[in-house]
Amino acid sequence: MIKQQLNRFRLSPEVNAERHHLFMQEVGARMVSSVIAALVIGVLFVSNLDLSEMYLWFGMIAFVSLNSWLIIRNYHRVRPRADLANPRFLATWRFLNLYLSVIWGALWSLAPFLFFPDASLVQIFSVLLMIIILSSTPSVTMGCYPEIYITFLTPVFCSFGYHMVELPMEGWLHKWLVPAAWLSLVVYSLLIFKTQVGAIILRIRLRDAREEADAANLAKTRMLAIASHDLRHAIQAATLYSAELSTIAEPSQVNTIGKIRSVLDQGNRLLDHLLGVTHFESQALAVSPEEVKFSDVQSDLLSVFAAEAQAKQLDLRLELENETIFTDKVLFVQILENLIGNALRYTDEGHVTVRSRRLGDGLEVTVADSGPGFDPDRVSRVFEAYQSFGGHPESRGLGLYIVKRAADALGILITLESVQGEGATFHLMLPRRCKTVTEVVV
Repeated sequence: MIKQQLNRFRLSPEVNAERHHLFMQEVGARMVSSVIAALVIGVLFVSNLDLSEMYLWFGMIAFVSLNSWLIIRNYHRVRPRADLANPRFLATWRFLNLYLSVIWGALWSLAPFLFFPDASLVQIFSVLLMIIILSSTPSVTMGCYPEIYITFLTPVFCSFGYHMVELPMEGWLHKWLVPAAWLSLVVYSLLIFKTQVGAIILRIRLRDAREEADAANLAKTRMLAIASHDLRHAIQAATLYSAELSTIAEPSQVNTIGKIRSVLDQGNRLLDHLLGVTHFESQALAVSPEEVKFSDVQSDLLSVFAAEAQAKQLDLRLELENETIFTDKVLFVQILENLIGNALRYTDEGHVTVRSRRLGDGLEVTVADSGPGFDPDRVSRVFEAYQSFGGHPESRGLGLYIVKRAADALGILITLESVQGEGATFHLMLPRRCKTVTEVVV
């Protein structure tokens, strides 16, 4: 079964590349722990060694450490510009890792010959326990390349097994301890291999599925943009015809034509929101930072909304401090226009207030109204696309979706505080400077 899976996985460069990368991510830490363990054993047994044996042990540690460091360092240096799925690249690094397993196996195979002749039983079993712990800890190594793991494991356990058999102890348990440990670790590595590779395949499939979903969503968004543009032209034409009809209509027909124009205006407003959504979803959002004075923003907002507020007999208060921020003026004003426009549209009496204040190192701008507020169950979802809010089922919340995407692009934190029936307050936390990138993908 394992052999069949190996043959199958060799046909998948992506799987091989992923398991090799996982292996290399862990190998550095594993080598460090092995070096520390080897040094500790050398220090503990230094009194049992003559000078040549001490030079041999610590010289071997230096040799394998230097080789490991150079190979791992070279891998991390070439990996960013290498084709990880290239079979020749993977074969080269598999050979190098096999070489590392051989020299590390040689180092630990040497330990019983150097330390055990004059060691006590407690020392011998302590070293054996340390070897078993070191060998069983790196499960990623065991699972990604079991053949490399077994190449390291076999000579080490053969060396320890031979010396365990030679111990002057009665019974047979100590003679079978090392072979049993070797067999259990080999079986465990094969099981881990199956689990690791299965997890890798699932991750690759999930990534591919996410990419396909993103591509399908982008295609849907672009189709929606095209359809919205075409439909908008039709609605605008119908609006013009209704305006022409109102000039020649009988008095009894004026009210009906007015209702038609109202419905067309609502449809046109919804299409404006849809076009805004598709603009944000179908392409990168260009951000052009500049110095923006609140006084200029306040003047722009008053010119846009003063007449609408007066027509509804609402108290529109713009109380922006004399501050200057560095942000994209078009996007920032669009955020405020959407929030104020929604507040005026759904507030029947009372006020709409826009204020700013310093808060720590940044600025806070609030947009508050005395309208119907938001359903408590929907507050957490008001910034999602196509969500109804404020007790107005004809509104789909696209304006707030656009607000959230624009705020994210400018590094603005936006939150909502609302009590149903008592109005709503949007809080905008502005940094002194917006994101300094020139293009943000949203």
